Amino acid sequence: MKNYYINNNEYEYVFYSKFELNTLISAIITQYNQAAYSLEMYWLVKEKINEREYSYLRQYSIPFYYAENYFVKLDMCVKITDEIRKYTNKKSNIKNFLKRINKIFPNLKYVRNSIAHYEARIQNKGPYDKKAINDDTNVIIGNIIDDKYQTEIYVEKNIKFKANHKKKKVYEKKRITIELTPIKLGEFKEQLLKLLKNLE
Repeated sequence: MKNYYINNNEYEYVFYSKFELNTLISAIITQYNQAAYSLEMYWLVKEKINEREYSYLRQYSIPFYYAENYFVKLDMCVKITDEIRKYTNKKSNIKNFLKRINKIFPNLKYVRNSIAHYEARIQNKGPYDKKAINDDTNVIIGNIIDDKYQTEIYVEKNIKFKANHKKKKVYEKKRITIELTPIKLGEFKEQLLKLLKNLE
């Protein structure tokens, strides 16, 4: 058995014979803990930001930093989970996990892309420097209003052309809002624990 700590809670899991699987499980737990820390720090900073001696927190956009890091780390959890498929026979469990996470955090990978490709977004460009089919001159890089993270994402769409019946990948620009609430993270954690136990 091997002990893992998730949000300071100790859990026991089987130590697998495949080195890669153990490494990936350890990595996904690390990324989740970093996501949880980022959300916790976001709320701690929010409590202090209006106090005079902590005014620098607003000046350096510290809440925004923790909010973005939170979504990046959650997306990393999803990517690592997808990689675990190669080293386990419980592929259906992983598929169900990813489906449930997509319900809790829809568009997570697109949010991560907007954060990671900041330089393209300020130029009003999507993936591969493409413009959206519903492009406009307004650009929203990212914002926090009432503890909700707002940003613009570029979602893939396949369009079939009648002339040659070929599909062309294009992007549609959408503005979305995600709540920075511990409840959502708790739901993510619950699904993660179920997955890790079902991999045994």
